[in-house]
Amino acid sequence: MMRRDALISTPVLAAALGAACAAAPGYVEEAQSRGIDYLTAGLSVINTFGVGVGLVDLDNDGDPDLVAVGSPLLGVHVWENDGTGVFTDRTAASGIPFLDAGSGVVAGDYDNDGDLDLYISRWVKDDVLLRNDGAFVFADATAAAGLAGNNGAGAGCAFGDYDNDGWLDLFVANRTLTLGSSVPNQLFHNLGDGTFVDMASALGVDDGSPSFQGTFVDIDLDTDVDLYVSNDKGSAGFWHNYLFRNDGGTFTDITAESNATVPLDSMGIAVGDFDGNGLPDIYCTNVPVGNALFLAEEGPVFSQAAAEAGVESFAFGWGTAFLDHDLDADLDLLVCNTLGDGPNRLYRNDSPWPCDDIASEVGLGTEDAYYCLAIADIDRDGDLDLLMQRLGGTLQLFVNQSPLPGHWSRLNVVGEPPQHFAVGATIHAVANGVAQFRQIICGNNYKSQNELAVHFGWGAADVVDELTVAWPGGSERTFANMPTNAEWTLWPDARLGDANQDGVLDLTDFQAMLDCLAPGSTLAEGCEVMDFDGDWDVDLDDVALFAKRLSDPPADCDGDGVPDLVEIASGSQSDADADGQPDECGTQPADLDRDGDVDGADLGLLLGNWGQPGVGDLDESGSVDGADLGLLLAAWQN
Repeated sequence: MMRRDALISTPVLAAALGAACAAAPGYVEEAQSRGIDYLTAGLSVINTFGVGVGLVDLDNDGDPDLVAVGSPLLGVHVWENDGTGVFTDRTAASGIPFLDAGSGVVAGDYDNDGDLDLYISRWVKDDVLLRNDGAFVFADATAAAGLAGNNGAGAGCAFGDYDNDGWLDLFVANRTLTLGSSVPNQLFHNLGDGTFVDMASALGVDDGSPSFQGTFVDIDLDTDVDLYVSNDKGSAGFWHNYLFRNDGGTFTDITAESNATVPLDSMGIAVGDFDGNGLPDIYCTNVPVGNALFLAEEGPVFSQAAAEAGVESFAFGWGTAFLDHDLDADLDLLVCNTLGDGPNRLYRNDSPWPCDDIASEVGLGTEDAYYCLAIADIDRDGDLDLLMQRLGGTLQLFVNQSPLPGHWSRLNVVGEPPQHFAVGATIHAVANGVAQFRQIICGNNYKSQNELAVHFGWGAADVVDELTVAWPGGSERTFANMPTNAEWTLWPDARLGDANQDGVLDLTDFQAMLDCLAPGSTLAEGCEVMDFDGDWDVDLDDVALFAKRLSDPPADCDGDGVPDLVEIASGSQSDADADGQPDECGTQPADLDRDGDVDGADLGLLLGNWGQPGVGDLDESGSVDGADLGLLLAAWQN
């Protein structure tokens, strides 16, 4: 992985942005004109301390859809995004039961079937797990998953694979001070068979604090996710926030030694690299005495820097998130405020600190009381838009309508098998000498979830010089020369070359590679899965790596040291019948795997299809039988 101590970490505004950066982007509230009309009643919101929202891709079409959970009259609702940021309510035919007392929401693929499921926490009522069956159809899987009867004062939830077994586990924060609830925090271990078991007590993370939010975050960058928990009423000295370090699937409380808390009534959590040193910082909202900013150093050890950064806010804060709202290659900070303490804050992160609060000048300085928020590029135009939940009003969707002041990337990081989403992965990147860091998190802010696509602003940079993804468990890939102002998919090594993602590399995938082959040209969108060496093109080097993976050693029927597939791709050999073997080598029908000889591998293929048509039917009799076995053995002997 890219060495953190080698990164250039000082946030720098590119001079080429000039006046474009001086004019701050503006947000326009467009919820109803874009199809969102969802009211959260005032009393229910006060009783539950806000209700969660999510901007997540529920139908796998590449754009963020919308989920809201907290209306006592409407229950949970889901909306489909048409790709331009216009939404259609799909609740009526979704199969989602009416759920009142909704509190928090998190989206994650708990069953590894390739789509995002929803966990809905409720306030002193049973939480609900909604399995996504595709096409905006959901099934109540709570009982089948072993999650029935979880009726605490459910607040923020988070998915994360804490034991790196390939299955997402679930943390539920419960505010135990709430009347009628004594359920402590819960950590449900995913058994991989569609069921969960609560391991919070066994792992020591169920202390009974009045928790508002927990989040899985790889604090020490050792490729497993740690757990940070935000707790209410810490200012009175009864409770405090916790940082639990993950030690190979068990947790150790390192709160004190890491300096990861101060006395505060903590609500929302933002996680991001605010000071540009390549490490994840933590920001927590609080009552008006001031919010907390914990800047990460190696160890991990944190320093309190809210005053230095000018982000204390001094208001009653709830939801919060880091985002690069102006695309200048550093993270800004958004804070939701309530109870008449002034408008929301948007702290622009310019050097030197303190930061400037520009919420009012960019259209976010309304006096409404806000709790929850989610962030995504809803119209896929390269900048970030904001979904916000307010007290006693309809949801608000603030769309960034300014001309883009800088370059950007939207990256879809694919998970390693059996996962489809790379929850917990970390990304280090450098462009124009400026280093940035991101992490893929399922559930933070406050009771809510941002889209899983990773968003970067790059300032004036038109190419990302180097970007390294570290997947949970230790697998890494480094990419180079990635053009900005585009959306890209980043594949783990285990999935490379498999164009149709059927789990098998074959000649169908090779044909897809030939379609992508363009030596010396920048990678075409959709061909990322064929870029084996990560240099942002598909050339003969990638073909050679594909050939090696298809058969090791690669098939070389003429024995000239150049793999057959490379010769075909380069045009030095013809392959008129598209069988993956140069025509001049001839074709041996019994060479079923086309590796240039007939051996045990071919015998295995034949026997595996015994009694069936297709592969191994050498005499074309309609099924594989003893006659075909005889033909194969004769060819083997010759």
